[in-house]
Amino acid sequence: MFSCVVAGGSYGFGNADTLRRISFTGFSDTTSASYDANTAQMFVEAGYEVALDNITLQPFAGLAWSQVSADAFRESGGAAALSGTARTMDTGYSLLGLQFATPFFDLADGKLTASFRAAWQHSFTATVASRGLAFLATGQGFTVLGTPLDEDRALIDAGFTLGLGANTSVSFGYNGALGNQANDHGVKLLLNARL
Repeated sequence: MFSCVVAGGSYGFGNADTLRRISFTGFSDTTSASYDANTAQMFVEAGYEVALDNITLQPFAGLAWSQVSADAFRESGGAAALSGTARTMDTGYSLLGLQFATPFFDLADGKLTASFRAAWQHSFTATVASRGLAFLATGQGFTVLGTPLDEDRALIDAGFTLGLGANTSVSFGYNGALGNQANDHGVKLLLNARL
């Protein structure tokens, strides 16, 4: 029996403007392009909360899907100008983890709470980001490959939240994604206020 189920989604759209300067002995060129890029995401997560004295544990599991798409483009410029094919990349994930929170100590006007969340993220699609490019002047084509996505990653989120009354809190912490191909590390400072 799940005590908490959360689902959501988002869609973002934007425009990418690029400017390249190419220079080596005997050659110099500047190229530019503009194209649309869009991102869609959906997720669902379910967990079960267990209270142990003053510690709250919650094992959870989830599924997520994301799609990144970019339009084709043609650069303006000289001999180094490129054209690029449209690209869409879909990625599905599963998530399995555990989070806990515990009151650290009470203050005069609030409560300091420590929290920790760790999860295993598995990708269903071992996709390598790529883009087909070609020189406009000659038609010579080639493919550019990005960093391969990690099939499995460890996700960590840890920090402290200071409650300032019933409607305001300040959070500070660390979040990271650890894999074989790439690691991401970040710190966060959030102010949450409800009217």
